[in-house]
Amino acid sequence: MTPDIRLVAVDIDGTFMRTDYTYDVPRFERLLARMLEAGCDFVVASGNQYYQLRDHFPGHEDELCFVAENGAYVMDRGELVYLRTMPDETVSTVIDVCRARADEVWNVLCGVEGAYCERGAVSDDFFNEMRRYCHRLSW
Repeated sequence: MTPDIRLVAVDIDGTFMRTDYTYDVPRFERLLARMLEAGCDFVVASGNQYYQLRDHFPGHEDELCFVAENGAYVMDRGELVYLRTMPDETVSTVIDVCRARADEVWNVLCGVEGAYCERGAVSDDFFNEMRRYCHRLSW
C-alpha cells in the first residue's frame, strides 16, 4: 500500500459493484485489511440510502465511512458525523404535492431511522420493489 494514499472513495452503482449489486467480498476484505493497517480510509459514496449501503458491507460498518443519500447522511465508523434534513414545512409540502398527484407520483421518504411510504398512497407492488433500494422500509 502506498503510504501517501490516505483515503479511497468509491461510488457504488456501476463502479464498485456489479450491476446485480455484488462484489468480490473476499478480495475486498483482504484489501480493506491492508488499507486499514496502512491508515487508509475506505469511503462508500452514493445517492443511495445509508441502510442499503451499510447492508452491502456486513461486519464492516464500524470500519468504513458512508457518504449516503447524496451527501445528506454521513456515517464515519458507526458514528453519525453529518446530517442534512429538510425543514418540516418542506417535507409537508412535498407530501401534499404527492398526494395531489397520487395517480402519477409515488414517493418514499428517507429519514434517519429508515424509509417510509404512506399506506394507501402507493401500491403493495411499489412498496415491495422499493425494499430493494430502501432498507428498513415501513408504512
